Amino acid sequence: MRKILPLAILYILGSIYGCSDTKENHSKKISEKKIAYKTHDGYLIEGIITYSSEESNNDLPGIVLIHGSAPLDMNASWPAFIDSIPQTTTGKEIKNYKVMADSLSSRGYSVIRVNKRGVKKTITEVDSAIYKTTSYSNILKDVHSEIDFLKNERNIKKIILIGWSEGTILASKIAEERKDVVGLVLMGVVGSSFKELMRHFFSSEKEFLETINSIENMPDDQMLGIDRPAIRVKELFKDEPNSQRILKLTQPILVLHGDIDVETPVEQAYLVKKAIEKTNNPKSNVIIYKGLGHGFAPHLGINGEIKTEGPFDNKVINDLCDWIDKCFR
Repeated sequence: MRKILPLAILYILGSIYGCSDTKENHSKKISEKKIAYKTHDGYLIEGIITYSSEESNNDLPGIVLIHGSAPLDMNASWPAFIDSIPQTTTGKEIKNYKVMADSLSSRGYSVIRVNKRGVKKTITEVDSAIYKTTSYSNILKDVHSEIDFLKNERNIKKIILIGWSEGTILASKIAEERKDVVGLVLMGVVGSSFKELMRHFFSSEKEFLETINSIENMPDDQMLGIDRPAIRVKELFKDEPNSQRILKLTQPILVLHGDIDVETPVEQAYLVKKAIEKTNNPKSNVIIYKGLGHGFAPHLGINGEIKTEGPFDNKVINDLCDWIDKCFR
């Protein structure tokens, strides 16, 4: 089974490198603009901003999509198969973040999505020398740069963060640090500390503690599966539980979670639900989807033993868009 986990802090605005290639998508009434800019340490980030071709409303918040743990491109592309194991319910490659961005931009929102540091095009095209040294701190700084680029490019004052999986940790961390973040959508949310989330994947306390000790003594650039360099995991170990940080947030929060999620089990969503209830924000909401997993799609196999990464169920996308409209339009 592949293992997935959480994220961390700081910020220095990246310097703008350049922008190009605006194209119209008339069928969905949205435009796409390819972008590129340098981060605080000179790394070139590439991505796309989508926005409505028919509506220009700078009072609407801009939306920033934040990746989970895997080395993902701007579209969160995922192949149909990896080593002959099905990855999607459709048998086709999926682009969950493109679908989400298009859906939101068709409602008038400006949305930015970018390649994760070290990712060239897809999960199978990664510069390992860069990716395996990418810390939690650097990922946080990269998201801060992404936010500022969108605000400057589209003349936007307010931001909504949408994080998936490990991205839910990043989203809450950044929302705590920035006054311009007015809302959060947390998909496949992490509620506990990163160490406690990892406990779920072990059958005994002894095995769990031995693994934690092994990770803490690994070289920083050693990889844990395809997802995380050791340096990132060790930083995440030091971060506070996400549900505790959420107690300090005043922004409305939407939590979306599948009840058969094996990466961030549904108990994680209930931890966050309790925290949200204590904040008494009437706009916040938690939706648990029956029969959907971490990729917001059903699992495959006779007993659902083959987990899938999507495509995201249409109801999930619609619920997300409707909640944002209700709160912020």
